Amino acid sequence: MTVAYSYNPDYAVPPGDTLREALDEQCMTQDELASRTGLSRKTINEILQGKSPITAPTAARLELATGVPGSMWNSLERNYQERVATLRQREEIARDVQWWRQFPYAQLTKLRAVPATPDKFKRAQELLRFFAVSGRHAWEQIWTASPQAMFRRATCAHDKTFVTASWLRIVQLQAMELPCDKYCPEKFGQALEQIRGLTTLEPAKFVPKIKELCGTAGVAFSLVPELRGMAVSGAALWHADRPIVALCLRGKANDKFWFTFFHESMHILHHGKKQVFLDTRGDSDSQSTALEKEANERASRLLIPAKYIDRLRCLRTVAQVKELARELKLHEGIVVGQHQYMVGNYKKWNHLKMKLVWDGP
Repeated sequence: MTVAYSYNPDYAVPPGDTLREALDEQCMTQDELASRTGLSRKTINEILQGKSPITAPTAARLELATGVPGSMWNSLERNYQERVATLRQREEIARDVQWWRQFPYAQLTKLRAVPATPDKFKRAQELLRFFAVSGRHAWEQIWTASPQAMFRRATCAHDKTFVTASWLRIVQLQAMELPCDKYCPEKFGQALEQIRGLTTLEPAKFVPKIKELCGTAGVAFSLVPELRGMAVSGAALWHADRPIVALCLRGKANDKFWFTFFHESMHILHHGKKQVFLDTRGDSDSQSTALEKEANERASRLLIPAKYIDRLRCLRTVAQVKELARELKLHEGIVVGQHQYMVGNYKKWNHLKMKLVWDGP
């Protein structure tokens, strides 16, 4: 049986060490090498000490003076510089390894977003690859300091930032793989009208149709399971100039699914690209609150036009619910959900709602 060992030293060997060995073998002094190569003694000495790199022109001179191929000197220098960079990165990650432990790595593994590993350092490395950043500072600049990171103020506690960011990153990666045309607001508005007619269908039929209709309008529709500890139902964001509507099935009822979908869609259709809008309680920013209220109102009126509001409020029986749902061509669970919101009774007629469950990891 052959056992493979991974060679991963915690040091870097400068090419100057190899040059010193070559000089000793040839009984050549630094002064003589300087004369033979036309380089200064200072340059030779700094190369030997690892303070100066062996450039391509220097490698060509060393080949003629020592008989060692220039390609070898170039390779030694390249390997040394790569090793030095790797060691510096390891040191940086090691300093922040406890910070990276705040991310829900085990949950990300279950979703196949990152590979499973018990090593803390490798986990930090995989998270860097997952977020496509070079270090903690870069992550903080993108996810907590930039205008696009406005989601942070919508989280209920600081520690949820790491969970929410992880979920949003999966959303970004998934959305970039979806086929989408160039975004067209007019087409998206028309698509939403068509999507409204899908609410009576089963998820197996309406989910692919939503993706198709959104894609033709240039919007990516992403479904990503909720991460434990995340107080988010959905999101509206732009990534790589592509608008994204994302849901996680929080609540697992079809009325919440559909309202959240149209709520986030209204953010894309009517609000700017600079913010990440999260459907969550706890957002105290006045501007965000105003935009959330507007998105709520627009989503509600798309589902149930204003002329039906009085009937919606005055529903008394299941028969009335079903009658109104047939007239509106909506699933009766949506009518129940909107009625519950208006009257403040969230236990009434819940049996009419459709439960949604994940079919996958």
